[in-house]
Amino acid sequence: MFEDLQGILLTHLHVDHSADLPGYIKGSYFTSRTADIGLYGPAANDLMPSTSDYLQRLLGDKGAFTYLKSHVNKRASAD
Repeated sequence: MFEDLQGILLTHLHVDHSADLPGYIKGSYFTSRTADIGLYGPAANDLMPSTSDYLQRLLGDKGAFTYLKSHVNKRASAD
């Protein structure tokens, strides 16, 4: 069940592996979930941004889904 999800691991940021992330973030709003979901992903490389940069591009002030930014805990990243 969604309420039991403890973490999301993005092995890489190709669209077929990471595009549903905003859906998971929004989906948590509709559950009785009280715990944070850990998000883990790759550092930047020559082709892709880091996971934290990817999140910023999706949910930041000028992101595609900026209305979801209040659902994301802004902790320091490890990448």
